[in-house]
Amino acid sequence: MASKRIRWAPSKFSRVIGVGFVLAIAAASLSAQPKKNGIANKNAGATLSRPPIANHSLLLHADNLIGTNSIRFLADSRTLVTTGPFGTVRYWDWRTGQTVKAFRGHLFVAVSPDGKYLASKDGYSSTVLKIWDCDAKKEIARLDVPYGLMAFRFSPCGKFLAISGGTANNKFDDPPLRLHEIATGKVVQTFPLRWTLRALVFTPDGKRIITTHDYAQTRFLQVWDVETGKELRHLEGAFFTSSQEYLQTSPDGNLLVGVSPGIRVWDLQTGKEKWFNRTGDPPNLCVDGITACDFSPNGHMILVGAYRGPRAKLRGAKASVYLFETATGKIRARFDGGENVRSAAFSPCGRLCGTINLHWGVNIWDPTDLVRHAGKPAPDLVTETLNDQWHALASQVGEVSWKAVTTLAVRPEQTATLFKKRLRVNVTLDQKMVDKLVSEFDSTDFNVCEKAMNHLIDMGREVEPVLQKVRSNALSPRAKNCLAELLDPSASGRIAVEELRHLRALETLEYIGNPKAIGLLKTIAGGAPGGQRTRDAKAALGRVLKRVPPSTR
Repeated sequence: MASKRIRWAPSKFSRVIGVGFVLAIAAASLSAQPKKNGIANKNAGATLSRPPIANHSLLLHADNLIGTNSIRFLADSRTLVTTGPFGTVRYWDWRTGQTVKAFRGHLFVAVSPDGKYLASKDGYSSTVLKIWDCDAKKEIARLDVPYGLMAFRFSPCGKFLAISGGTANNKFDDPPLRLHEIATGKVVQTFPLRWTLRALVFTPDGKRIITTHDYAQTRFLQVWDVETGKELRHLEGAFFTSSQEYLQTSPDGNLLVGVSPGIRVWDLQTGKEKWFNRTGDPPNLCVDGITACDFSPNGHMILVGAYRGPRAKLRGAKASVYLFETATGKIRARFDGGENVRSAAFSPCGRLCGTINLHWGVNIWDPTDLVRHAGKPAPDLVTETLNDQWHALASQVGEVSWKAVTTLAVRPEQTATLFKKRLRVNVTLDQKMVDKLVSEFDSTDFNVCEKAMNHLIDMGREVEPVLQKVRSNALSPRAKNCLAELLDPSASGRIAVEELRHLRALETLEYIGNPKAIGLLKTIAGGAPGGQRTRDAKAALGRVLKRVPPSTR
């Protein structure tokens, strides 16, 4: 990949430096436009380049953004919003480096999901929160807020602003957590929480708010109902967070990721911890601290930014940006984003992610390789290698399975042909059929036994409880071994392995999103109602149809 270097300086130091690179992106929302030599932007103040590090997934690097400490993509996956401790909020086009608009004097900031509104404080001790219309570039409201307020966030619809209760002194008569309507500034809901919040976040449907804070040295999370203002759930545990960057919900609203001494994921439906990956445990999360996290738009991955400090360096750590698989908690990929990543975010299209480092500035990553290969599929694989990728999709090693996903995603035609042969739909669960298939485990014909096992696998995870009951019956040693092969978690039971392989295959089809991929997703989505693969395929199909224009399906 050729390199490009574009330099923009502040207006009083404007100058022009040539450009020798064009990003080739064919997707409509990401199509790059070549820049000509001699174009200068007086408003940007950043240098874009490809830094001298060996990482094929790095698309772009922007430095000279000293002080920048948060990053978000807007809906077009092209416009970035960056904020920093020196009070500048900048909207800019990551492909060209041009600043779209900029605002100064905003130290603590929240930006609405559509980028239209900006809420900000000009200092920690300020008791005034200002709301700005970014299109009109004018202040539209002022709200009285507690001393020391740092946690406030817009609702997903952008019509409301949640503001933390409490003060820095945590007094009994502190104001509560409350919800303001942007158009009028009126309080539309209050919550019985009068302590300073460390962070708060909405679920994507806007119906719940999750908060975290310290109370009597006990750290816990609370889930609130927006409509009633009542607490729905209480999650306790070792949880340390002091930033909005540290708390995010999955796109379906079922999971919550937060920073403790590592990455911790909760199931919001049950209140139970799903998985936990602790920092300082080489070769996994070999860093000194976690500083940011974000779910991918499909919910399959969690992007994590970290602080790679002295202790991590002693352990030989080279990464500060990680991609975790949500389903397993395994690390899929790791990148060198500098020593201290302060913010991390996925683009709405799911094909890009951005990170901000305290010293380096902004990095734009292409973790799927789809942007790099847009309009130009990768060379075909030989049949043997292609089959190896199918087997790698079931790997227990996160990097191996993710490599298979990205390898197949950039070869849409070959992948469609492979998956058409290999992917199977969930079949209806029937007790009599299950008993009959289990009885066939004792057949002397290996093919009969294998066919029975495959049929049970096609029933999906829903058959596992039934097989567990059958397991307690008087069975032959051979039948018991077959059931153990299907179910035993310590031996990675075949049902669990196959479900995981299919989940990753469906994710691959979602990334591809062409007519053949959509057709396969529709086939899997037509399986037995309630089956895990059926549900996963329906969800993936829904996301693809929202993203892909009807004319290209």
